[in-house]
Amino acid sequence: MTRALFAGAALLAACSLTIDTGDLTGGPAASSPAPDAGDAGPPSLDDAGPIPDGASPPVCDLPTDSDPKNCGACGRDCLGGACTNGTCGVSVIARDFDGPLGVSVAGGKVYVGHAGGLVELDLDGTNRRTVVADLHATYVHATETDVFFAEGTTSSIRRWPRSGGSAALVVGAPNILGVALSPTHLYYTRYTSPNAGGGVYRMTYPNTGGPELLFSYDRAEEIDWLDGRIYVGSDGESDAVIAVNDDGTGERTTLLEGGGPVAVSVLGADAFIARQGGEEVLRVPIAGGAPESLVKSPDQSRPSGIAAVAGAIYWVEVDSGELDVLVY
Repeated sequence: MTRALFAGAALLAACSLTIDTGDLTGGPAASSPAPDAGDAGPPSLDDAGPIPDGASPPVCDLPTDSDPKNCGACGRDCLGGACTNGTCGVSVIARDFDGPLGVSVAGGKVYVGHAGGLVELDLDGTNRRTVVADLHATYVHATETDVFFAEGTTSSIRRWPRSGGSAALVVGAPNILGVALSPTHLYYTRYTSPNAGGGVYRMTYPNTGGPELLFSYDRAEEIDWLDGRIYVGSDGESDAVIAVNDDGTGERTTLLEGGGPVAVSVLGADAFIARQGGEEVLRVPIAGGAPESLVKSPDQSRPSGIAAVAGAIYWVEVDSGELDVLVY
């Protein structure tokens, strides 16, 4: 069974955590986050819409089957990956993270959580800077205005305003790991056994009351929200990515089971999943269907947090400390 690396003074590397459930404490909430509209992703003309009457279609200087700046379509940049038969390969766009767990994309920036803090980069991995240096950031959820991240040392959710400032406490509880937002609620996971409080929690945001346990789930990790549903990964006995109504009711749908599918990001009709046991990144139709393996390479080193945006997938690798991207 694979485990996500979770270093820190209060939370050890992800393994069988047995910390007793403590009181849930709400923290100060600042402004309400704007609904996460996602990001336009790397340059591509596929979604540019119809060509106006009388205009000429875009012309590439090189064949699109091999040009990494125009791969498969004019303007599709592989961001450092090779272009083979019009398909981009994986590109490592940043290195030297300390046990990275989470990644999120918003407002033309990539945010990575690792033991060294919260890091901001451009979509191609350039202009790297540490925006929160004094906390151990793990899973991350970025909106157009704020970056929410789980903090491993104090076991809490923090909010860092993208305009600048300190990372404010939102909520604290033992073994907090994943975080996601809807327009009205903040969701988080607790990475432990159900009898110690492991599962999925919800609170209104801005905070107008304490968190509630939506359902128990063994070793719950990354979580995402889309259109009234939440998507949760796990590498514990649950060992699956499931979808359930965002109030915890209704039938659960299993999207992928087995092999430590720890992280999930949902975009459109698909869920993109990092499965550590298979050292791979997969795409699974939300409505049902066979998983498609997008990346499987011996160079991978425990893929973890994943973020899908229009035309690209970003993920981090725990052991190698890398940030990867696949433009598709």
